[in-house]
Amino acid sequence: MAKLRVATWNVNSVKQRIPRLLPWLDDRRPDVVCLQETKLTDQSFMDALGAALGTRGYEIAHHGEAQWNGVAILSRAGLDDVEVGLPGGPGFPHQEARLIAATCGGVRVYSVYVPNGRVPDSEHYYYKLAWLAALDRLLQAGPAARMVCGDMNIAPADADVFDPDAYRGQTHVTAPERTALAELAGHGLHDVVRERWPASRVFTYWDYRAGMFHQDLGMRIDLVLASDAVAARVRAAWVDRQARKGSGPSDHAPVIVDLDEAPDGDIGPVVPPPSAPVVRRGAAKLPQAPLTGMPTTWGWRVVVIASILVVFGNAAGVAAGPNVVTFSWAAIAQSAGTLLIVIVASRWCGLTWAEAGIGRTNLLRSSLIGAGTGLALAAVVLLALEVGARLGSPITYQPLRGASMGAVLAHALVGLPPQTAIPEELAFRGLLL
Repeated sequence: MAKLRVATWNVNSVKQRIPRLLPWLDDRRPDVVCLQETKLTDQSFMDALGAALGTRGYEIAHHGEAQWNGVAILSRAGLDDVEVGLPGGPGFPHQEARLIAATCGGVRVYSVYVPNGRVPDSEHYYYKLAWLAALDRLLQAGPAARMVCGDMNIAPADADVFDPDAYRGQTHVTAPERTALAELAGHGLHDVVRERWPASRVFTYWDYRAGMFHQDLGMRIDLVLASDAVAARVRAAWVDRQARKGSGPSDHAPVIVDLDEAPDGDIGPVVPPPSAPVVRRGAAKLPQAPLTGMPTTWGWRVVVIASILVVFGNAAGVAAGPNVVTFSWAAIAQSAGTLLIVIVASRWCGLTWAEAGIGRTNLLRSSLIGAGTGLALAAVVLLALEVGARLGSPITYQPLRGASMGAVLAHALVGLPPQTAIPEELAFRGLLL
């Protein structure tokens, strides 16, 4: 048989990923590509990619639906006996676009997108288990040369997640899911990446949130399972981590398997390897983990300081009168106090700085926004005073208790005489004070 490079990639919306997918095809030059989560109908997929893939020599088989799911096989090694859907499989409530199969270069290739399962013991979870059982029955009836490629939404073992403790109570790692996957693979299939790299840290998925990719806090859920006849031909099996870098990536990385010949050599298991150190067990949590944690001594101190800033800001704003400098500092104090309270509350909930959305970069951004808001409010006051002066109605701003910036603007823009009470509908209560 001729050499074959097979790749699988959950692109998480192929339309958004076109600027990444096409250059990747030109660079890696796979002969067969299995895609998952295309999130397009068959016609929309062809409209978006048909011409571009055709010029690259790919035949296309796609099984999709609008907005959700969707699987495809692209092949430059032949595309015969295409079958879509999972015969005898469950629906939710109808059958979803999660499986497509075709014969490419003499190998029966299945592009698979296993249901997520969402929450253990939910109806989605039992649907996932039933779907896997139906897939197992289908594969057992398949030919000797077969490959199952795709997002299995299951980490086969604890070694396939960055920290087993972080996933307790979550799907993808429960015993029934792993048992279902093991039974499926036990019917003559090999996990080619793990067999080639049995002791390596290998992930294929990293959550978009909380800097999980840059910290290498991921899981291996995208697999290539090959029958004996195909596994014996494997010369390289690796995760193309480069495709997860840069702007607009999928949250999954492609998995590449070379049969008979490895154009790039037996590289792997992850290319390029991550530079982030391995996080000690229990040190990191999932972004969606339940919020836990108790106030610390430093936390109480920061809250007291932040509360003083907020109270000072309100008091100074009321007493500022026409003093724009005092008013500006009051607005900045309020913004800074509010920011500190948000930060401390996030830490009390047990979140890391990154999980709170205020890592080093975001913290700087948030601080600038807070300070900028105060300065912007001060600029509005200056503008209001200037406009009032030009309208011939100089303002001596005697703040009304409960009135806000809207009161200042109303004085200036409608030309009310100094000390005139502002109608409540113009006061915009609560905008600042």
